[in-house]
Amino acid sequence: MTITNYEILHANTHEELEVRVATAVAAGKQPFGDMIALKLDDRSGNFTFKQAVTTGVLANSGDKGDEGDKGAVGDKGGPGDKGGVGDKGAVGDKGPTGDKGPTGDGGPVVTVSADTPKDAVASNGGVSSVNAGVTPPADGDTVTLDAKTYVFKTNLTPTEGQVKIGASGDSALTNLVYAVNHTGTPDTDYSCAVIHPTVHAEDNTDHTVQMVYKTKGVIGDGKICAVTSAAFTASGTLALGIDGTTGVAGSMMVCAADRLWVCRDTATTESVGVWREVTLVALGG
Repeated sequence: MTITNYEILHANTHEELEVRVATAVAAGKQPFGDMIALKLDDRSGNFTFKQAVTTGVLANSGDKGDEGDKGAVGDKGGPGDKGGVGDKGAVGDKGPTGDKGPTGDGGPVVTVSADTPKDAVASNGGVSSVNAGVTPPADGDTVTLDAKTYVFKTNLTPTEGQVKIGASGDSALTNLVYAVNHTGTPDTDYSCAVIHPTVHAEDNTDHTVQMVYKTKGVIGDGKICAVTSAAFTASGTLALGIDGTTGVAGSMMVCAADRLWVCRDTATTESVGVWREVTLVALGG
């Protein structure tokens, strides 16, 4: 094969050359085309034909017939439309959190005690007549119970806290009971707008009125119960309050001499009658 009028376009590591051919003649065969590739046989610089790069035709033993036209590939059908996703339902509102329930009391217990359970007792004191209720207090004499002061008056003006004296010491004491408890006849026996908030007056008995703190237990001890009068005396303060024994329903207390007490309900320092003694009977007895 003889190639003339060529131009070297590219060399690849001394193994291949691409040449552009102006004229190509090979034993009467058709030219290879505009560009051919030559392969280096050895390092001596001899090249042999490798392939036509463009549309040229290389004939070996005989002419190669033309290839028939390739049929066209049919159009590919398009994919069908994808169905739409339905709307998502709305999330419902969250319900409110319920209130926390109260913490329960501790369970019943069994205790051993040298003393029996006690009922609550209110603090108390007294106001008494010095001569069997005969001599009345003087106008302006006072009785103070806790934080409130009552003033004995021959005639009501009326002013808050006034108590009608009456004909005797006992009459004055009875009207004092009315004033403390807001009973009797207001603005006649006394002049007070409301009942005493913390003290209750017992009825006049043997020329003495017992003053009792309304809340049972030792809480009333030390509250004032005093008078400024030559006709009366007073205890000075309320005293002798006792706190009740506390307990939970079902609790038991084993006391001296094998006495057993049971708490029937919740017992506080103000409770009365909640603890009850149980009679123990020997087996077979």
